[in-house]
Amino acid sequence: MSTESPAPPDRSNGSGRTELATVAKGAGFLAAGRVFSMAVRLVMAVMLARWLGADDYGLYILAISIAFSASALGSFGLDTGMERYVAVETGRDDGGALRGALQVGIAGTLAGSLVMAGVIVLLRDTLANDLFDEPDLVPLLTITALLVPLLAMSTFGFATLIGFKRMGHGAIARDVVQPLARLVLLGAVWIAGATAFRAGMAIAVSYLAACVIAYRLVMRAVDSTSPGPIRREVRDIAAFSLPFWFTGVLRIARTRLQPVLLGVVGTTANVGIFSVITSASLLGRAATLSINKALRPTVAQLHDAGDHAEIGRLYATTTRWTLAVNLPIVLVIALLPESILGVFGPNFTTGTSALVVVVLAELAGAATGMSGPIIAMSGHNRLKVINSFVWMAVSIAANVILIPIWGLMGAAVAVVISTSSINIIRVVEIWVLYRVLPWDRHIWKPLSAGVTAASALVLVRAATDGPLSPLALAATAIGVAGLFLAVVAILGFEEDDQDIIDRLRAKFSLRVRGR
Repeated sequence: MSTESPAPPDRSNGSGRTELATVAKGAGFLAAGRVFSMAVRLVMAVMLARWLGADDYGLYILAISIAFSASALGSFGLDTGMERYVAVETGRDDGGALRGALQVGIAGTLAGSLVMAGVIVLLRDTLANDLFDEPDLVPLLTITALLVPLLAMSTFGFATLIGFKRMGHGAIARDVVQPLARLVLLGAVWIAGATAFRAGMAIAVSYLAACVIAYRLVMRAVDSTSPGPIRREVRDIAAFSLPFWFTGVLRIARTRLQPVLLGVVGTTANVGIFSVITSASLLGRAATLSINKALRPTVAQLHDAGDHAEIGRLYATTTRWTLAVNLPIVLVIALLPESILGVFGPNFTTGTSALVVVVLAELAGAATGMSGPIIAMSGHNRLKVINSFVWMAVSIAANVILIPIWGLMGAAVAVVISTSSINIIRVVEIWVLYRVLPWDRHIWKPLSAGVTAASALVLVRAATDGPLSPLALAATAIGVAGLFLAVVAILGFEEDDQDIIDRLRAKFSLRVRGR
């Protein structure tokens, strides 16, 4: 791929707002999909936790964790590579290079994931009996092997759709088809009799459905591009993707170590409880992950054009967005943890203190902005590898030291230590590279709204005796979100925010008139 960059475009005529609108639109699609997906997944987690109990649910989580780890190991980073290559080659209208990149990505991902599936089949007895001392894990690992290539290929398809900036299509494949198919299949599992093995089969079939939909949408996107002689730039793609694969390996060592270490040192019940804690804390990450994905192709194109000023503007604006969306969610989780975990069953409420600690890590990630995708999509691969290594080292050290001492709380504190450390490091790096920070003078508005919402929640907690019922919890969460939004509106939306609101309002008005 050529390294020459054209002069930055002149954005004084408002084209910068177009880029921001593109990110907002894509993030909106992805956020809607993620909110829907997380809602469905939360329902499924509650169902499985209640049906299986903490021990069997822990076995199920262990098997799924191994599947996700193996699929990432077998992908060679080609999913992230496609996010950049598809975006750049589409922007250059180079259909031949685009098709060649996709052929390389599909072949590499499929081959690597099949190899990892074979390794799991060969080692399943050793993993189950010698490492975890759980013979019941053996049949689940058979499902794990089947799930690995399905996970890898569905992730690749989703990343490719992101590269095409078809965020809505990506959300349909990953966040609608897969969770809905899984929910329906879990209903069948409940009728047949819920077991961890049958739940594993349900998730495998659901990812098969997601793969089929994703690749139909990818082929439709490819057909809309210009033709050209196919060029397979294997060396360039590998040079970009393999550092991401290496960082993925480090991320696996960081994120998947916790359930494994909890299972080895403690019990599978601890694995199940910590998984529920993680699921509950992820409610506050939907907006962050959605904006992260939507921002990536735009940053790749802006960096390719040499427009660092616009990257800085997007950095500050998207940080304000993630903080504004995350704050009310984090506050509800942090101030009403007993009510949150009580939904999963009485066996899981022992993790309330750990949940409060873990959700602080989510807030730290939202408050420090999109430094991760900016570093990744602007070609600083070496820096990304170093960051991943530091993050892994801090995480592993914290987990190995704290989990044997404090168990669940040790795992939670390790999450906060490692996440806060890497976020501070990234903010400093972006400052050194581009002389921009993730906060501007308008950040005080969501912070003020957060203080108001927190005060209201403290009053609710003081006025109630014991955990809230699921209905009261939902009503409280809606009320807090409404109060937060009202305070932000009273303080006044920023010009960029108002521009997005006006675009949405105009689009909605056109649709209403069209009816």
